[in-house]
Amino acid sequence: MEATPGNVIDYERIRQHIEDLNDNYPIREIAIDRWNSTQLHTQLTDGGLIVVPFGQGYKDMSAPTKELGALVLSKRLRHAGNPVLHWMAGNVAVLQDAAGNLKPAKDKSADRIDGVVATIMGLGRLMVSSSVDGFYVSSGLE
Repeated sequence: MEATPGNVIDYERIRQHIEDLNDNYPIREIAIDRWNSTQLHTQLTDGGLIVVPFGQGYKDMSAPTKELGALVLSKRLRHAGNPVLHWMAGNVAVLQDAAGNLKPAKDKSADRIDGVVATIMGLGRLMVSSSVDGFYVSSGLE
């Protein structure tokens, strides 16, 4: 996690940081929230990156939210003791609909949960990827 200076999000700085990361760690794809991301999506795509819109509703979030829960409960999630992710995980409130679908709720959570949401989005893309090269072992909840 890296905060941008100032009172507004500096999307140009974020774009540059993503491109710098891609120079050192080739990025296969980027899951991006559809809301207010058109410019960044276009710039990253124009820069040659694969950007995949990822909804924040039950449809897209439920399976990876359940999978993340299973990974945590089975102690198969490694996060190197990251204090920011630990803090955000403690803030998360989860909503459930009548069908049992789950999603994190930013408006009901105690404080920031962006890192957890990003983890769920990345896990969601990994769950549907056909090119994970044995990296991911499913708990069978998808």
